[in-house]
Amino acid sequence: MLQFVPLHLSAGERSPSLVPWVQSWAPVTPSLPLSPDDWFERGHGLCGGSADHTVIWLPHESNGTWFFWLPPPAIAACALQELGISRHKRPSLGHIFVCPHFFTQHWRKKLFNIADLVFEVAAGCRAFWSLTMHEPVLVRLILPFSLSPPWQLRGSECVLALVRELRQMWQDPFADERIVLHKLCACS
Repeated sequence: MLQFVPLHLSAGERSPSLVPWVQSWAPVTPSLPLSPDDWFERGHGLCGGSADHTVIWLPHESNGTWFFWLPPPAIAACALQELGISRHKRPSLGHIFVCPHFFTQHWRKKLFNIADLVFEVAAGCRAFWSLTMHEPVLVRLILPFSLSPPWQLRGSECVLALVRELRQMWQDPFADERIVLHKLCACS
């Protein structure tokens, strides 16, 4: 049954050209997508730690500013739980979350609450997500908090104008949406 409904495969495993597409527009090229083991440390902006002279463990912050989450749909709820924790612990980090449209009833509402920008790429709309995928892929951007009020860029004029431009681009099969997505990520 899993060959027809691949809940155990991430979007990157189903379409290998998806990861280079995201890396082509990300503001700082994130390394590889976070593995499930990385969600609990690297996804929180940490890279190990050490004990100080009083034997208290002090975590080391990573130098990465953007993280790429690519969970399979079956465990996307767990990834979103860690993403929400990371968002509150390190508000200066940006996140890109990409997941197939399967199994969304378990985690879609939480994703809409966390994400600043939400869009879907329909199957067959672009070369990296072919018509054989049968369902859209969900892409969510979680922008870093700004340093001045209103703190979130979700409803700002800059973001809304770029979102309108992005929605128009999905209608044209020859449009290059990567420029607009890069501008969206650079708004922060």
